[in-house]
Amino acid sequence: MQRTEGQGVIAAMLASASYTVSKSRWGKVYTELMRTPLILGAMFEEKRRYQCCIGQVVPVNPLEPLIRNLWIGEVTSSVQCQDFNAKVKVCTKQNSTWDSVCDLKLARDKACSGEDADCISKYDLDYYGECQQEPLKGLVVGVYSENGTVELTKTGQDLIKPFEEAFQRRFDIVKEKIGKGKVHIFYGLSDEYSLVAVTGLGSRDQGYDDNEELDLGREAVRHSVASACRALVSKGCVKITVDPCGDGEAAAEASYLSTFNSQPLKSQNKAKTPVNVKVTVVEEDEEVTKAIRRGSFMGLGTTMARYFTDMPANHMTPTIFAKEATRRLEAVGVEVTTHDQAWAEEMKMGSFLSVAAGSDQPPKFLEITYNGAGEGEPPVALVGKGITFDTGGIELKKLSSMMRMRGDKAGGAVVVAVIYTLASLNQQLRGLRLPRLILADALLYAQSFKPKLIMDFATLTGGAVKATGPTATSVFTTQRDLFEKLRKAGSRTGDRVWRMPLWKFYSDRMVKDCELADICNSADSPQSHLDAAAFLKEFVKTDAWLHLDIAPVALGVTVVEEDEEVTKAIRRGSFMGLGTTMARYFTDMPANHMTPTIFAKEATRRLEAVGVEVTTHDQAWAEEMKMGSFLSVAAGSDQPPKFLEITYNGAGEGEPPVALVGKGITFDTGGIELKKLSSMMRMRGDKAGGAVVVAVIYTLASLNVPLNVKGFIPLTENMPSGKATKPTDVVYAMDGTSIVVNAPDAEGRLILADALLYAQSFKPKLIMDFATLTGGAVKATGPTATSVFTTQRDLFEKLRKAGSRTGDRVWRMPLWKFYTDRMVKDCELADLCNSADSLQGHLDAAAFLKEFVKTDAWLHLDIAPVALRGDSNPPSYLKGSCGRPVRTVVEFLTDLSKTKG
Repeated sequence: MQRTEGQGVIAAMLASASYTVSKSRWGKVYTELMRTPLILGAMFEEKRRYQCCIGQVVPVNPLEPLIRNLWIGEVTSSVQCQDFNAKVKVCTKQNSTWDSVCDLKLARDKACSGEDADCISKYDLDYYGECQQEPLKGLVVGVYSENGTVELTKTGQDLIKPFEEAFQRRFDIVKEKIGKGKVHIFYGLSDEYSLVAVTGLGSRDQGYDDNEELDLGREAVRHSVASACRALVSKGCVKITVDPCGDGEAAAEASYLSTFNSQPLKSQNKAKTPVNVKVTVVEEDEEVTKAIRRGSFMGLGTTMARYFTDMPANHMTPTIFAKEATRRLEAVGVEVTTHDQAWAEEMKMGSFLSVAAGSDQPPKFLEITYNGAGEGEPPVALVGKGITFDTGGIELKKLSSMMRMRGDKAGGAVVVAVIYTLASLNQQLRGLRLPRLILADALLYAQSFKPKLIMDFATLTGGAVKATGPTATSVFTTQRDLFEKLRKAGSRTGDRVWRMPLWKFYSDRMVKDCELADICNSADSPQSHLDAAAFLKEFVKTDAWLHLDIAPVALGVTVVEEDEEVTKAIRRGSFMGLGTTMARYFTDMPANHMTPTIFAKEATRRLEAVGVEVTTHDQAWAEEMKMGSFLSVAAGSDQPPKFLEITYNGAGEGEPPVALVGKGITFDTGGIELKKLSSMMRMRGDKAGGAVVVAVIYTLASLNVPLNVKGFIPLTENMPSGKATKPTDVVYAMDGTSIVVNAPDAEGRLILADALLYAQSFKPKLIMDFATLTGGAVKATGPTATSVFTTQRDLFEKLRKAGSRTGDRVWRMPLWKFYTDRMVKDCELADLCNSADSLQGHLDAAAFLKEFVKTDAWLHLDIAPVALRGDSNPPSYLKGSCGRPVRTVVEFLTDLSKTKG
């Protein structure tokens, strides 16, 4: 070993320990390996890299004046030894003692003495290697600092007594540096503890801060203990004894929370070793012991919630969640019942089941009962949102938004953990808990138990995150006293809450502005957290309710005198109005309440009541008729397609009919070409064309208009799935025309193509089709008029005059060869493309349909501008769909019925 004349040297076994020195010209490198502190240092230029390797000689003496002020915070990296069997060579200059350098002792001996030569110490690092194989134990002790005085807590003093002298020597050097929240680690002080972490608590009596709503003393204990525990864990400790630091509950909470490292899915050699922590007292103190026990279970309960929340969705399905919750809760004497889907259906939990409908994982509904106060005492109901993974459903989230959605079961996790903790602490309280749910049904079910208090927990909205950020849980309640109790509890635990308004204004947005049902599950507002709370409030019939959004942590006409003409006019107007409202009904009904099957049944019931014949064809029929274009749209949906054929013979046999064809997409997601949510919100109305056909024929039959009419409505959903039609797929229409599907969202024209071809087999004298086909038509005319496409000016003129009388106007658009060429000549894969790369979607759609119509007596009505309410609609239409242009078409066909031929 090389010697440096006139200096003591240490050749230390270190494995590539690299430090960057930037604080001063004197580089300071500090490390302590278990029982033996090894001081390494050198004099070198600022920011120069210093590399320590096995066997390198490092000058020591120049550091002697600096070592007493050495502070671990100046080291930018820690040293880990890998070759544990390497020997440490230690040499000292004659008459030099290590006691002169901070009483540094080299473990069991002071190395060689006296001889000016290289020598080998009796001490080696085999011991360090053994410690790495056995659990490392650490100790946390707290120190108060106030008025220039730094001293250990009472329990801290008791814990270090076995090695008090060694501790005090080292502690005296650094104690002034250990301020509030700071941690200093000592190595090699004790045979029992490999590492001792001293953590600064600040002053003894820090009091309560009204502005921050925090008990500062308790927060100091939590923060300091947690910092110390994390520091020890980072050094390899897997057993930690903790000083209660004057607040056993806070210390115990922090100990468990800061050392939680559950990694059940990692392989054994890569997972972190679980850490065992124990907050202890040397002298028995019943109150402190109770506080420690309470804090320990509070910490354990919180880590349990973290476990359930963090587990990936494929490892925490509804079924696994139920089983795991049952196992843990039954272990502390809590009763758990797992209800299945059949039970939920029997309980008519349609709200809950509507969410579960999209998943292959069977839904579960947990009912958990803890009777801590005995029978007869009304329970507290805890309700938790248990979405084990949230993709957004049809309203598909972005990938970045989905990354944390395994945590959408946090509400359920919280309630499992709360009841577990209550049971573990034997709290005298009855609790009922219902986690895997849609909250509305769960809240209703919870109230059947007549609870004295209801609390629900859910990662419900991003609005709550924006409102308070990660500092507090958003709480909604009308009861100030209840909130105040919760607020005070949060101040003690440091897990604060903040009250948010629960006013009628927000309820009105969810109820009064809802057209289709009693209540909407969302409102078009940026205050989603307020709307969500208002929604839930509609299902709670008691004021004793706390909702915690934990996402941040419904005329008649009277005739006074009989007048035949007036009576006829009233009758006619009544049926025109009824027909329009019928169209509105079919258009407005939600997709899950107006599937193709339901539409067919409901249309049949209403039309047969006025003597109209209805035939419902199924998929097998459509396949037999080779309606490949229609069926290509239906392929993506689990709902079986239907094809309605309606016959009204008002003019008797032999008279050629008028053919009415209506688009019947009961819901349009865009298929594989998935729409945005904002675009999907009105897509239940994509069946408006079919609704118009039903309503027009109903009105004609009710008014006994002498006209033969045939109606044709292809009914299906346009949905994404593994069977859905993909972009550039080629399909075949009924007449053999090949169509390349460039745009799966341009599905209306695909189903109309086959319907138009089938309609012509009845040799109609006129064909009219109705469809909410394109956004281009909306942009072209706005909500003022229906866009009409035809090559027959006289036909359009008659329709225009009818619209002038009803006030439901129409406007003609061009149907030129230029647009047809874009769909045909520019199509490479097939005879025809279903879309063109242009901004005039309404013109392209009409040109596409024209390829399937072999007569000039055709009117294509794109009703997208008028099917739903627009700004220019008169008040008589109110809200929702408008049923347009039913009255204009009835007026037009009535006029047509009076014309011979």
